[in-house]
Amino acid sequence: MSVDLPWDHSRIFSPRAPIGPILVIGIGGGSDGLMAQLFAKHTLPPSNHAVVLANTKRRAEDDWEFLSSHIAKLPAKQLQTTGSLHGSTALDRIAPTSHEKWVVLLQSGAVISTVAEQIKTHAFSHIYALDTGGDVLSVFGRKKVGKGRDRQMLEALRLAGVPLTLLVAGPGSDGDFTTAQLRGRMQHEEALERFLGACSLAPWGEDLQKFASDIPEKRTPRIILGALERSQYDPGGSVDVPRGLKPEIPVSWLTTLLAYDMSS
Repeated sequence: MSVDLPWDHSRIFSPRAPIGPILVIGIGGGSDGLMAQLFAKHTLPPSNHAVVLANTKRRAEDDWEFLSSHIAKLPAKQLQTTGSLHGSTALDRIAPTSHEKWVVLLQSGAVISTVAEQIKTHAFSHIYALDTGGDVLSVFGRKKVGKGRDRQMLEALRLAGVPLTLLVAGPGSDGDFTTAQLRGRMQHEEALERFLGACSLAPWGEDLQKFASDIPEKRTPRIILGALERSQYDPGGSVDVPRGLKPEIPVSWLTTLLAYDMSS
């Protein structure tokens, strides 16, 4: 497999120091919230301004503190639950942080413009929207938002009118597309001049080992963790992603964070 990078590798993504409150949000639910927290800890520059960490969910939990109909604060305590954790905030609560943790409730049929207005009222100076795997990337100019939670959340964030950066952690780790399909999507975004740069996920490795080593092997943080470990002895190799289409994805993709300007 060719492992050439389908992005300009000379462009290194280095976020600017915040000039006001920042929202860092996982837009697809699931593991995106944990990955957003690791971005804030390891990649976002230190700041005296407030940083809010959030994830997107389809259903509420009993202990949320609602600030509005779609936005709630997440308690610091761990979630007491039995059975499947799918759709819960258990993974969002696992990593300790001094930052507030929020949830944006995006139920099926939610009015995207209403969600956008509620986000706008918090006067964030910048929003970082994180998607693990990259299935949110555009489909060669398709204009429809679609039904995917990540696409709907990204659209709400764009409508909020705040400077917006899309982060794609470990492109291909979600297994939603073949290598060729994902390559085309990344190249398309770069052709639209949205690409801001890339950086390594290596600084996240220790925390991924700490917080993701016990979750199922098919979850994206485990796949990225495995790729980081493999990069130590086989950086030019590839990984058979054990989910979705089960694509063969280069280690160099799975261990990278991509950034795109989605403000316009």
